Amino acid sequence: MFQELSSDEVEQAINRLTEFCSVHSWEVVYSNKKENKYYNNVITLYKNRRAEILYYIFLHEIGHAWMLECDFTYRDRYPELVRTPLRYATVTYKIAKVQEEIEAWEVGKRLAKSLGLRINESKFEKIRAECLSSYMNWAGKPRKRKEHGTESNITTSVNSIIQEA
Repeated sequence: MFQELSSDEVEQAINRLTEFCSVHSWEVVYSNKKENKYYNNVITLYKNRRAEILYYIFLHEIGHAWMLECDFTYRDRYPELVRTPLRYATVTYKIAKVQEEIEAWEVGKRLAKSLGLRINESKFEKIRAECLSSYMNWAGKPRKRKEHGTESNITTSVNSIIQEA
């Protein structure tokens, strides 16, 4: 049985994550745009979502920040994601991106545990599965000859499938 989180508990968890980001010099920005991302020491979160969904997505984005900024093996594990120029449409890039997304969810979940923050496993896993399935659908699409996919196309796709239920 999965215990529900109170709105106060979710708010306190989000505040604790914001403090954690501050310690690591990661800025947290709430946006009206339907996107969530980590880029250049800034975590951007779509503010018009239910707080518990925001909390779990925040954990995931911190997972990305941690992997990119604190994990010295990232470049070795994901060379296709750091090469120049990036090749968004290649199979190797797509596989690496899906692997990185899975890992960012796991890192976020471990962070919650290490900070003593509770999560509702059922809700967390549902949101995780919705987001990951979008990435897997994107990765399974055939490569287009004239147009390379962009990361923003992926982000838009992921954000459009997250339900507010």
